[in-house]
Amino acid sequence: MNKTIAILIFTFFLGCNALAQAPQFVLPPYTTPPVVTITQQQFDSLVAAAARGNQMELIAKQEAERMFDSYTTHVSWVVGLLGVLITILVAVSGFFVPYMTNKRFQEEMDKKLADHDEEINQVKSSIKQMQGQMKKSEAQARRSAIKAKASALFSEALNEKDIDKKISLYTEVISYTERHKLDQQRAAAYNNRGNAYANKGDYDQAINDYTKAIGLNPQYAEAYYNRGIAYHKKGEYAQAINDYTKAIELNPQYAKAYYNRGYTYDDKGEYDQAIKDYTKAIGLNPQYAEAYINRGVAYANKGDDDQAIKDFTKAIELNPQYAEAYYNRGNAYDDNGEYDQAIKDFTKAIELNPQDAEAYNNRGNAYMRNQMYPEAMRDIDYAVSLRPSDADLLDSKAEILLEWGKFKKERPDEYSDEDWRKTIQGSLEVIERALELTPSPDLRKHLEAMRDKCNDLLGGGGGTPA
Repeated sequence: MNKTIAILIFTFFLGCNALAQAPQFVLPPYTTPPVVTITQQQFDSLVAAAARGNQMELIAKQEAERMFDSYTTHVSWVVGLLGVLITILVAVSGFFVPYMTNKRFQEEMDKKLADHDEEINQVKSSIKQMQGQMKKSEAQARRSAIKAKASALFSEALNEKDIDKKISLYTEVISYTERHKLDQQRAAAYNNRGNAYANKGDYDQAINDYTKAIGLNPQYAEAYYNRGIAYHKKGEYAQAINDYTKAIELNPQYAKAYYNRGYTYDDKGEYDQAIKDYTKAIGLNPQYAEAYINRGVAYANKGDDDQAIKDFTKAIELNPQYAEAYYNRGNAYDDNGEYDQAIKDFTKAIELNPQDAEAYNNRGNAYMRNQMYPEAMRDIDYAVSLRPSDADLLDSKAEILLEWGKFKKERPDEYSDEDWRKTIQGSLEVIERALELTPSPDLRKHLEAMRDKCNDLLGGGGGTPA
């Protein structure tokens, strides 16, 4: 403001100075020109005056310059007056215009300041949100890094082939996930360590781990399912069925749980219930070849060999390389007295699995029932070579020798007395060896019954066997 006043004062005095310095202009008085009578003398004088034209021109020039100075004086006055007027107008504008516009200006400024404050608040709010998001992102990043390490440890344990090392790695996963409160991952580690213990045959420890997994995750259907398998392996069928049932409640589409519950019912001799569960598993998974096989076994255990053969055949359609399907269908044909067809299926099972001692054993029995004793002995001898300490295979060999000895005894024209006796004696030797190996009461009873028959044959000479 002080600067504006100084400029106004300076302008005012500049105008006044212009007025002061302008030359004073006075108009000459007006006179009426006299009437002139021209005489000869005057005419001559005028002629003489014309001669003085140059002098008059000079006078006219001087008069013009005087008149120009007069006009300049007028202009200076006008400029001076204008300067004063401008000074006054500026002064009025400097004091009155701001007064009249100040309120509107202040309102506009207040609005702008309010808008500015709102923008600042918005920026502050955005900064706080960004800071919160950054903290949240940092926490998530740390959590993700922890989970990534847990996953890496879990993957290492999962891919380990050595069972003891696998158990050790899962123990490390359990410790790490417990430290970082990763309960879901810890439950999975307990479940998988339980599987490793089960593969070692340590079902009690496996059950303990599955139970811990369930404690961490009560909705863990797989843990119930795995614990059911462990109970089944221990022969605790009621507990196994309870766990399979719980797994089914948690996951009604769990075909394997139905399958294994059916398996348990099968082992309990509840074949109708087993067939229902196998059928449910097949309904959930029509490609479930194992369920067809086990349902076929349940039908066979009920004595329905025809239905069993249908299920085994379906399993073979689903998986033509399924040796077990051929093996079980061979058993069904054998039970039906269709020995040739049984031999074909056992032969196919052996082709698919050359180390299957049971397939050799059962084909040997089919050969025996077909009175093809040399072929039967060849198969049973190979089966025993695969499992020399298997009392059941020795039982089969003793029975084949007994039946062959009886066959020889009934054909004296083809076999000598010494020949059939030697065969029966061979059966007795195998029986004694089997009795040394087996603790099974049922098998011992069967072996002892065969021993009595052999002794009766040998004591009766060449008579008809009992």
